[in-house]
Amino acid sequence: MELKSGLWTSRGRLTWRQTNMLALYNHATSTLSIFNLVAADRLARAAHQVVSNRFGAVVSAFVVVEANVLNAEVRDEYAQLAAPIIERFGGNPVAFGPWQELVGQSDHKVGMIVQFEDRKAAESWFNSPEYQALKDLRSAAIECRFRLLG
Repeated sequence: MELKSGLWTSRGRLTWRQTNMLALYNHATSTLSIFNLVAADRLARAAHQVVSNRFGAVVSAFVVVEANVLNAEVRDEYAQLAAPIIERFGGNPVAFGPWQELVGQSDHKVGMIVQFEDRKAAESWFNSPEYQALKDLRSAAIECRFRLLG
């Protein structure tokens, strides 16, 4: 894949980053290998969002979860119940696992980032009766902090 310097569109010139994210999007959507289909889809979605922002589209919102596992069995039960609720509100987990600290320190060892269409969708999910019903289970499973970005 070749990096490009900038494209002109009917709405103006794309930046170098937007042009190359568009190239990544086109590359990712043409990648049909079963092993990287999920990764290609995530890359395509991220690239599409960067390009869309140039033209005033709604910006995605991200819920950032920082956590320490208190009870692995309860965490698995919580995750199994929370996942379909997140999906029902359009949430898409884009990253999860142990944190790698680059600068600074954190007391939280694991994390997750969930992408939603917009802030309203993320807030609707978090405040929904279905998700709030899991609050006690979540507290028994993980010690955590949730933050909303976007």
